[in-house]
Amino acid sequence: MSTVQNIFSNRLWQNSDHNTSSVYVTQVARPIHVGGRFPLNPNEKEWYIVQFVVVRVGSIHNFTEQLYRLESEVRQIKNRDPCPKHYKATTVEYVFRERKLHVDWCSFKLINPKKVD
Repeated sequence: MSTVQNIFSNRLWQNSDHNTSSVYVTQVARPIHVGGRFPLNPNEKEWYIVQFVVVRVGSIHNFTEQLYRLESEVRQIKNRDPCPKHYKATTVEYVFRERKLHVDWCSFKLINPKKVD
């Protein structure tokens, strides 16, 4: 999880104080435990499915322009079914792929706890 935390603190959620401890992982769960389907894709073998996790990242700071830009980039695929498995059109995809992380961009969203009912 430190890899995910570092990507966000160094690339996506940079703040003027450059304090990497201000970005932290708030939740790690299997998709089935947070409302997702199991199996994610009925045509895939289970050994492949168990590698999927949902990761939530938080910070004491407001969302950055980089995060808003990323949310805008993935908006075009949000409601596609099925989600394009190897969608690489984000400006930060290579950062995740270099670290052997494959992101389901259809599931990426910014959650502001102050606006959640």
